[in-house]
Amino acid sequence: MPVLERIYGLESEYALNHYPEEGLRGREAETLNADELFDLLSEASKQADVPEVTVKGITTNGKSKIKMRGNFLTNAARLYYEPAGGHPEYATPECLTVRDLIIADEAGDRILERLVKVATGIMHRRGFSGELFACKNNRDTQRTTYGAHENYLVRTTEDYKNLTDFISTFKSILIPFLVTRQLMVGAGTIISNNSGNPRYQTSQRADFIDCEVNNVTTRDRPILHIREEPHSGPKYIRFQLLLGDANMSRVSKALKFGTTGIVLQLLENGIHDFYLPGTKCLPYIKDPVGALRAISKNPRAEIYLRQSRNATAIDIQEVYLSKAEENLELLSDEQRQIATLWRKTLEAFKTDDPWLSKALDWKIKEAILAHHLRRLFPEQLPSKQKGSLNTLLDKLPRSSSSLKDAYTQLVKRELCYHDIRTETGLFHLLRANGFIQDDVFSIDEEEILQAINLPPGHTRARTRYDFLKAMAEHGLCGEANWMEGKARRYEDKLVPVAYWPDPFSGEFDLEEILSRFAS
Repeated sequence: MPVLERIYGLESEYALNHYPEEGLRGREAETLNADELFDLLSEASKQADVPEVTVKGITTNGKSKIKMRGNFLTNAARLYYEPAGGHPEYATPECLTVRDLIIADEAGDRILERLVKVATGIMHRRGFSGELFACKNNRDTQRTTYGAHENYLVRTTEDYKNLTDFISTFKSILIPFLVTRQLMVGAGTIISNNSGNPRYQTSQRADFIDCEVNNVTTRDRPILHIREEPHSGPKYIRFQLLLGDANMSRVSKALKFGTTGIVLQLLENGIHDFYLPGTKCLPYIKDPVGALRAISKNPRAEIYLRQSRNATAIDIQEVYLSKAEENLELLSDEQRQIATLWRKTLEAFKTDDPWLSKALDWKIKEAILAHHLRRLFPEQLPSKQKGSLNTLLDKLPRSSSSLKDAYTQLVKRELCYHDIRTETGLFHLLRANGFIQDDVFSIDEEEILQAINLPPGHTRARTRYDFLKAMAEHGLCGEANWMEGKARRYEDKLVPVAYWPDPFSGEFDLEEILSRFAS
């Protein structure tokens, strides 16, 4: 039986903030708002070394600027402004492998890094002070959240012809897996609880997930998202998830997309018996939203199942991994590699292997923040003091000033972890100095730099790139979206000239397009 191929994609919202210098007056003291910041990015796109951008149907090479509504770049990704939260957002092109997706994701970080650097210079020339800071995380101190939305291709069948039917069919299998996978793929965060005490959690998004199934993204956020927006023909479904965190570590990224892809692979091949050991029962969780938050607060928490028994996140992940290991012949070579990593990770949790603090985002961050906390409170927390970050926080004086200071300092350190700047971001510095071991796919820097301008191969992303390039080379104004190419000459109206409903491939007839505009 041939191994089924899958398309992966990721939409990342970035936090972009302006921090003016203190003690100044007038324009130099002003703080720019979200709209003004994106205008700066738009202006920067005319000068920065970024991919060609399609603007108002005109393919440009840094000669025009990104529109607020968003644009497809010639690397087949999309950069746009998310007005609901006031964040720049980057959608990767369609990727055939998790490895390609990680490369495309990090290329998006580099594009935004370049734009922010140029935008900072423009801001200073306009008389504003301070710096622009961009980071890839999911929440701020005002309890605002923003997303890192995952996308997976699923094929339609006689049993499910759309996303709603697919989720109805497999909701009971998907929810236990998704609720518990944060053990491996959470990004970690420091919060201040109702008592004003700082606490560390596994997931940044868990507190903002409100229900099991829904079709909205900005309120009542669901575990399973059912908005029908396939960006393809009737043969395919776009399965989108909103509950995941924005990851920095490639191990966490590989586990997030890889394990989810494996579960979908098994479902599409008719494997549905994800049973608890010694039973014929699926691991139904009695309160999935409550369990999501409970595991975020305590990754080893026992959650209540409908079978009147308890299980940990490790127990439930073991159910899904064991089923994958029983059906390796259905998996691609990359998926088998990820299954091995999945096994390594679960076994590491069982033994508290120090490798976790070098590979998984929430564990890396916990170690960083614990080290920082000991430096802040050397008398109360000697360097040899062992325990989790929350254990250390419990040992601090209960005075409000001590707790507030600890929270403030840890939040600042956490943001440094998500700083996308390769030269100064904390994560990148730790990786460069060997403190992080996350190169699961042996990705080199040159591949990321190439992906800034070139799309991955073997999907319609390449077609979109070829189309935009061909239009520009032949003097036509070209514009593309996920499924369609349009063109015009001079001030004529844009007309559709190419259509590619299959996410795996696409084509366009250049001779026919040129003849259409020959007169």
